[in-house]
Amino acid sequence: MSSGIFKSGVLGINARNLRYIRPFNRRRAIRLADNKLKTKILLAGRDIPVPALLGTIRSRADIEAFEWKDMNQSFVVKPNRGFGGQGILVTKRVKGNW
Repeated sequence: MSSGIFKSGVLGINARNLRYIRPFNRRRAIRLADNKLKTKILLAGRDIPVPALLGTIRSRADIEAFEWKDMNQSFVVKPNRGFGGQGILVTKRVKGNW
């Protein structure tokens, strides 16, 4: 049995990164892939379809200044550097409130 793989045959995320991601990808490419906004811009610039970007929020002031009333009935807020679904906020308007 190789290190990083449990008896169940599941490859742990750390072992996956060390064995398959890091050796075959440049550090610069990994940093780009880890940044959702930069990746979206890169893909869109190459005519690869990406979900619409409704806005970016970089500070508390941006939250207050954002035009929330212009948003759809539902949307998703994703952290730029989140992974594995962490930090995703699914938002839905119900009776005029979020």
